[in-house]
Amino acid sequence: MIYWRGTIKRKEMKPIILLIKKMSFFTLLALSLLLIQSCSEPEPIKIAFIGALSGKHSEVAVSIRNAAMLQFHQINQAGGINGRALQLTQFDNRGDSGLCHTELLNISQQGYKFVIGPVFSQMAEATVKAMEGKDMLLITPSMSTEY
Repeated sequence: MIYWRGTIKRKEMKPIILLIKKMSFFTLLALSLLLIQSCSEPEPIKIAFIGALSGKHSEVAVSIRNAAMLQFHQINQAGGINGRALQLTQFDNRGDSGLCHTELLNISQQGYKFVIGPVFSQMAEATVKAMEGKDMLLITPSMSTEY
């Protein structure tokens, strides 16, 4: 509580009233923005899929991608995960380990934290090198290596 002893002249009151009005306006604006933000849809969970979606062995990666898309659709229809939808973005490495390495670095730079793939074991070395030191979870349906 503030106690004031003394008299404030009318001229001295104008700047104080103006300051109070400005503070009230900005407080109301900040509360409004917070309210609008809290009403918006939650951000989706972004998941990357990487595999040979084109080329001579694409049928395997395309089948795995389609299975993931079907599962994501079912999860999203049921309300997502804690109210957040799953969003799958696909990246084609064309069965090339150099392109796989580049695409995984691209996926990391785009801020993805979850990756499905690569599909083939020939991509293992490139995958391990690209993922080294990254804060990402990579789940591969069929790749294996001793590397």
